[in-house]
Amino acid sequence: MEMFSRLGLPSEILHDQGTNFMSRVMQKFNELLQIKRINTTAWNPKCNGSCENFNKTLKQMLKKVCADEPDNWDRYLHPLLFAYRKVPQVTTGFSPFELLFGYEVRGPLFLIKDRFLSVDGDEEEIAVTEYVLQIREKLRQYLELSGMSNELAKSKQKVYYDRLSRSRKFQPGDKVLMLLPTSTNKLLAEWKGPFEIVRKLNKVDYIIRVGDKEKSYHINMLKLFRERKPQLANLALQSNNELVKKNCCTKFRYLLLVKSVLHWKM
Repeated sequence: MEMFSRLGLPSEILHDQGTNFMSRVMQKFNELLQIKRINTTAWNPKCNGSCENFNKTLKQMLKKVCADEPDNWDRYLHPLLFAYRKVPQVTTGFSPFELLFGYEVRGPLFLIKDRFLSVDGDEEEIAVTEYVLQIREKLRQYLELSGMSNELAKSKQKVYYDRLSRSRKFQPGDKVLMLLPTSTNKLLAEWKGPFEIVRKLNKVDYIIRVGDKEKSYHINMLKLFRERKPQLANLALQSNNELVKKNCCTKFRYLLLVKSVLHWKM
């Protein structure tokens, strides 16, 4: 409610599949405020890339600043957030603060700049209506320019991603393996399964049956499960048995030869 009271009600919210977001209370809350709820697929941070990239950047900043006192990271959280919101982004060309409010945030560097470039005399006052119109015009220009920069950055990222990407498709009933975190370490992942595909949601998401439940997963977390043919296994086992028999016969003949040589010498 604190966020809504400052910025207003959003038209949609993108979140993960945490129980605090998927509960009935949140469902009724979103219906009451007419907010569209969009949940990401499990264990796929690309679905909410902007948020995940921000978390990654913030963690790196905290790691650098709090190297000597990691237990006191909360003391530096708000100053680092201010620094992040003030710096222009590569994809948009503007700072997050400028895109949200339409003007540059007044920070420590702004004070130094204002002191060196200050001009004597009172600034000319403008009417409130004119000020609002100026802010709207700035926001319109910022959004237009940031959209162009964002599209350019996306096109570059797409070219880089398509170099190694391969098109894959699954059908309902296919058996697949899923890349999931291990039970001992959340940062490590392993292929688990097989699981059955129930249906296809869209181009990249599939509904997978895991036990008695059905859950959506991104195609990047899936790969086709191929069962080993028993004929090949039997042939390999038969070949190993023949090799063991052959080695045993060779050793037995060698022992007989050694025994006869010793008997001849005696």
